[in-house]
Amino acid sequence: MDKREFTISAVIPTRNRPKLVVNAVKSVFAQTFPVLEAVVVIDGPDEHTEQALKAMDDPRIRIVALKENVGGSEARNLGVQAARGNWIGLLDDDDTWLPDKIAMQVEIARQVEIPFPVLCSRTICKGPFRDEIIPRELYDCSKPVGDYLFCRDGLTAYEGSIPTSTIFCPKAIFERVPFLKGLKKHQDWDWVLQVAQHTDFRIVMLPQALSTFDTAGDRASVSRVIDWRFSADWARKVRPLLTARAYTHFLGIFCSYTASAAGGGLSAQFRLFRQILEGGSLSFDVFARMAFYGLIPDRVRRGIRRCRSKRTIRETT
Repeated sequence: MDKREFTISAVIPTRNRPKLVVNAVKSVFAQTFPVLEAVVVIDGPDEHTEQALKAMDDPRIRIVALKENVGGSEARNLGVQAARGNWIGLLDDDDTWLPDKIAMQVEIARQVEIPFPVLCSRTICKGPFRDEIIPRELYDCSKPVGDYLFCRDGLTAYEGSIPTSTIFCPKAIFERVPFLKGLKKHQDWDWVLQVAQHTDFRIVMLPQALSTFDTAGDRASVSRVIDWRFSADWARKVRPLLTARAYTHFLGIFCSYTASAAGGGLSAQFRLFRQILEGGSLSFDVFARMAFYGLIPDRVRRGIRRCRSKRTIRETT
C-alpha cells in the first residue's frame, strides 16, 4: 500500500443523539485535509437522527441505517465495510475532531517506516468545571499496551489512554482485526489489545490534542454504566493479552473502584482479590487501593480526591 495516497473515511456509530452526531459530522468536514466521506451508522431504528443528517444536505454523508440494534462494535465494523476510503478515522458521536487532526496524522503517516501504523493522539476532555488534556503519559511502545492502559502509579485516572476518536489507520487493519461483535463495554481496549499482537502493526501517538471529548453533559453512555462484574469477566477473557501486572491493576484498581461505586461492598472486593490471586501478581500498592475502595465510605473518598485535586491545581498554577 502506498502511504502517499490517502482517501479518508470517517466512521461514526450513533443512535438517538441527532444533535451530537450532527456536530461530529460538521467537525469531519471542517478538516484542513479533505475527507472523502462520513459514514454514519445508525444503530437501529432512529428516524430523528436520519432526518437530521439528511437535512445537512451534504453528499459526503453516507447513512447506514440498521433495522435493529447491533451494538457499537458491529456498527463500527459495518461502517468500515461500507467505507470507500483506504484510511479510516474513528469518531464517536459525542466527540469532535479539531480542524488539523487529519492533516497532522497524515503528515506523520507519510514519515513513519511502518507497514501498518495505528495513529492516535491526546484529546481535550471537557469537564463541568475545567478542561483537561488526556492522557498525561504518551504511549511510546516501550511497554506492553496493557501496562500503558491499566497500570497506575498515582490516584488519578487518564495516566494512559488511547482515545477512540483519535484513532486513524489503514482500512486493512480493521479488516484484519475487526471489533469484537457483541461486546457491550471496553470495545476500544479490546481492539487495541488485539492489534498489539500483530508485529506489522504499530501504535504511534502524537503529543497534540486532536479531538474533544465532553464529559460535562448529562447523557447516556455505555462507558459510564457501572458493571464491575462484566469488566472482571472481560479481563479474564483477555488475560492472555495482558501481563500479570496489567491484569492485577485492572482488577485491583479499575474494577475495585467501579465495584465500590456500585455499592458492591467487601464481598465484591474479596471476589476481585481471589481473581487476582488466580491470574495476577498482587502488589502492596494495589492491595492498599482495594482496601481504600472497600473500607472507606464513598463520601470520604470523594473528599480526599477533591483535596488532592485542589492541591494539584495550586502546585501547577
